[in-house]
Amino acid sequence: MTKQLFLHRDKAWFDAVKRVHAFLDKHIDKVLEDLQAERASGEKAEHSNGRERSDLLYMIALNGPSDREALRSQILNVFFSSNETTSILISNVFYALARHPHVYEKLRNEILSYGDGPLTWDQLRSMVYLRYVVNESE
Repeated sequence: MTKQLFLHRDKAWFDAVKRVHAFLDKHIDKVLEDLQAERASGEKAEHSNGRERSDLLYMIALNGPSDREALRSQILNVFFSSNETTSILISNVFYALARHPHVYEKLRNEILSYGDGPLTWDQLRSMVYLRYVVNESE
């Protein structure tokens, strides 16, 4: 499909792609900067709150490709639907939450009620409302 992209000249589409890329590139550049500083100093990268970085983008950059375009593609594959059922489900959940702010707020409160400690598998399985949201989004 990308080989025929030159045929598609929709300015709004290209502007939207540029906005998404600019947003992600800002975060990717920060991750790459943090990783470079971590390797130079030997100290783990931290969030602004002092906690060790463990976010998805950081973990992908730590264990995967180290160039901006490859990282951008990896993170976009997680959040945008394709033929992969996981990305389709995640997209549906985000769509449902965006359309129903009261559901988002209730789900957020359930997740925050577990505190700042590491999330365990048992805690995740015990999040009843999260399970409801995921099941309803399928």
